[in-house]
Order: sequence, then C-alpha cells, then structure tokens
Amino acid sequence: GDANRLLGRFAAILVWISVPFAGMAFGGGNGPRQLILERAWGPEHAIIATTMLIVSLFAVLSWDGMFPERRDVLVLSPLPVRPATLFAAKAASLAAALGLTVAVFNGLPGIATPIALTPPGWNFVDMALSIHLYRGFAAYWFTVLAAGAFILTSVLCIQGVVAQLPRAIFLRLSSGLQIGTFCLSMGVYFLEPTLTTPAALTNPDHQTALHWLPSYWFLGLFQQLNGGIGGSAAPTLRMLAGRAWIALAISAVGGCGAFLLSYYRTLRKIVEQPDIAPASRRVLWLPRFGGQAPTAIAHFSIRTL
Repeated sequence: GDANRLLGRFAAILVWISVPFAGMAFGGGNGPRQLILERAWGPEHAIIATTMLIVSLFAVLSWDGMFPERRDVLVLSPLPVRPATLFAAKAASLAAALGLTVAVFNGLPGIATPIALTPPGWNFVDMALSIHLYRGFAAYWFTVLAAGAFILTSVLCIQGVVAQLPRAIFLRLSSGLQIGTFCLSMGVYFLEPTLTTPAALTNPDHQTALHWLPSYWFLGLFQQLNGGIGGSAAPTLRMLAGRAWIALAISAVGGCGAFLLSYYRTLRKIVEQPDIAPASRRVLWLPRFGGQAPTAIAHFSIRTL
C-alpha cells in the first residue's frame, strides 16, 4: 500500500492522542510551587511512559529495517556505495524517525508542560523573561528524547547480539523477539503501578519496583534537570535520575556496539548465508488426529496459531 499515507495517518493518531496529555499538564491547581511540581509528577510520568511505549512500538514495526538487510546489500553493493555510507544512512534514518516520532506525540505536551510548571501568578511577560520556562522546555525535550533513545538503543543492542548467530537462526528468532518486545512494552505500560506521590516514592515496599521500571528513572531525570527535586522524595528522585543516566549510557554504548558488530560481521553473512535454514529431522511432538487429512489440518492450524 501507500506507505506515506499510512505514516500520515499514524502521525495524525499520535497528535490526537497527545491532546489529553497536554490538558493533563494544567491539572496542578494553585498553591506553592513545590506542591504544583509534585502534583505534576503523575501527568509527567504518563507522558514519559507513553513516549517509551510509542517508541517501542516503532521499534517493533521497523524491526527489519534497523540494520542493513539482503535487499540493501544486493542493490547497493554493486553500486559505488561504501559500507560505511550505508550504515551511516541507516543510523541517520533511525535518528530522524526517532526524533519525528517523539516530536509528533510530544508537540502539544512539550509546550503545555513547561508553561504549567512556571511559578503561579506569572503572566506571559514574566514567563518570557524567566529562566524557569526555558529550563523547563530544555529539560522536557531532553528527557523524552532520552527515554525514546533508551528504548530504541536497547532494542538495537538485543537485535545486534542475536544477529551474530547464523543468519537463518537469527531470522527464526526475530519473530519471537518482536512478539516479546511488543508484549513486554504493552504489559509494563498497562500493569506498572502508579507511584507518583511523595508517599509512594518514599515507601520502602515500592523501592524494588522503582529500581526495575525505566519510566520512573526518566521521571527522576526530568525532575533533576528541571530543578524540581525537593521535599521528602528528593533522595528517591536523585536515585532514579542516577539510574536513568547509567541506563542511557549503557544502552547508547550497546547500540553503537551493535552497529559496529553488524558493520564488521553481518554484511558478509547476509550475502554468504541463506535466509532459510535446512530442514532437520525431529521428533513429532503433535499427536495424530485420525486420518492423514484431519491430522494435516489440525497440525497446520496449531502451528499457524
């Protein structure tokens, strides 16, 4: 079909989804600024978690296009296109797609959230002349881009490591990895607990969950960059921000390493190794269902499902 029309509809869906998130940013009410910042933790976490979900879905949909594939090699290798240029183009396209995906969804929340976090009672002149607004914009966009980059480079790292296996085995595992990535991202998004209050963040029973949920890491990173760390939850937010920096560094190094491994080892595999693994004799693990025709239909249906 028309890929441009599909991408346009996908972008329109993201814009409409972002509208309620932009409205959530102004739900802090009145009161001291620290109280407004604490009330904004819930909407901020929802935006960060949704951004990470959207990027993970983008990674699943573009799974086969993250690294050079057989079509790229067979079409571009006879031409005077160097492998370094091919990989640079892949990296640039991934970075552009990541930035565009994050920007389309966060366009409205990225404007509303920094404005909502300015001190109460300020007019537009005060906002324009204050460092709080510009710091909020910078902190917001860096955080959402960092959260999306963490998800994308983590998927790149996993795919790059598995790509070192024989190509036929890698292609067989890719579908399972895609399904696993999709189920993991959806499950974490819908099942993770809501821990966006000072009492929940400081509760000792919730520390294990906070250590393993990346969306809360980047919530702490945003508070650190925006200067919103204060109150009883300050130690927890600093810990979460530290984990976000560490995770971002590890995933970036892993993603770069995956591209280097692909550059030095995968291109030759694409050309020299077949995409289909040879058939192997194995034990028939499915039972028979009567005659040959019912058995064939039942086995086909089970394996397809």
